[in-house]
Amino acid sequence: MLVTSCFLVAHNQPLVATIAASGFLAIFFASLVLWRRRDRVHPFHALMAIPGLMAFTLPIVWLFVPTYASAESKNAINWRFPICRLYS
Repeated sequence: MLVTSCFLVAHNQPLVATIAASGFLAIFFASLVLWRRRDRVHPFHALMAIPGLMAFTLPIVWLFVPTYASAESKNAINWRFPICRLYS
């Protein structure tokens, strides 16, 4: 998600890039919090929290970026995704 965000900033799409970057930062921040509280959180709950958060953030980014990115940036990234053709 961070690479996609940097790519979108380079192609003058900063608003769409913030969604991709915020998904990365949410997962990164949750990982840091769980690591900080590793003595108080059971390992199973910590190992289920990260994939649970990823199951929420990844589809949002994967649907938001192809829907709202410009056609030039989608062509430059060579993004072959069916939703790009639905909303273009």
